[in-house]
Amino acid sequence: MTFDPRPLPLALLATLLACGDGDSPPPAPLASGTSGAVTSVTTPMGGGTDPMDGSDTAGSGDDSDSGGPGDTGITEPPTEPASLPDLGSIVFLGDSISAGGGDPPYYHDLLRADLETFYGGALDVYNQAFVGASTASLADQITELPATMIGPVAVVVTVGGQDLQNALSAITTGDDLQQRIAMRNNLEAALDDLLTPDRFGAGVEVTIFETNLFDASDGVGDFGINGCSFGQGLPVLASAGYFGDWNLVISDSVGERAQYLLDLHGLFAGHGYASDDEWTAADCIHPNDLGHDELRRLAFEWITGEVLP
Repeated sequence: MTFDPRPLPLALLATLLACGDGDSPPPAPLASGTSGAVTSVTTPMGGGTDPMDGSDTAGSGDDSDSGGPGDTGITEPPTEPASLPDLGSIVFLGDSISAGGGDPPYYHDLLRADLETFYGGALDVYNQAFVGASTASLADQITELPATMIGPVAVVVTVGGQDLQNALSAITTGDDLQQRIAMRNNLEAALDDLLTPDRFGAGVEVTIFETNLFDASDGVGDFGINGCSFGQGLPVLASAGYFGDWNLVISDSVGERAQYLLDLHGLFAGHGYASDDEWTAADCIHPNDLGHDELRRLAFEWITGEVLP
């Protein structure tokens, strides 16, 4: 498929990926839950679907001498699930996808219950995600976590939409390189903090599972004529190239640390608002109930190595 490389209008990507318009206090640790049995893995769901090839996408700036997101030294995340043999705590960080955005039941509640059933006992659960969080918010969210946790610890991160919203002026002029580098720096600092040896206690192992960004238009960019909560009156402009640029920042940052990418962009492809099997909420920026269920299944598989029935 050939995509239109023209710059995406300001409001189009802004509201698509923004996960709210303000910062609310992070939730307290959650209670435990229960869920059903699982079956063995058949085919792992993996990997980002939009890595750049080292050259610039139109409207994204020149990365050639920067060591930035367009550098050719791309490190792919693992292609097989983590298959953690044990789990003591689960942490949710980031934006409103992990803080009750979209249509319930929410993936983080479902996932917690599934993991407690799979691992055979209650987990310590901490959800520091909040509406409007960007990658710059991760440092404070991590600081608010307890100094010690029961290990091993799985950390699920949904973040990046707010960063893109904040960069929209630069995106529309094709000069968003510095904003993508800033997002990468924020991600790398957060990941390195979480992965610091003994960060949550002596010998406590931490594994990170981070989502990338899905496109409710499935690359078409026709948000303004499909009842979305944004983009009214805007022309139809293809959006795939811009998602690729920003998703590469996430996948490369995660891959360099041998942590795990939860490929929402690939998983949700074909399930946007034009589909008969839609996984996006009416606002076009969050998962609906089906989407949350699919995200829960994706995260469960990459954490445990098993597939939910």
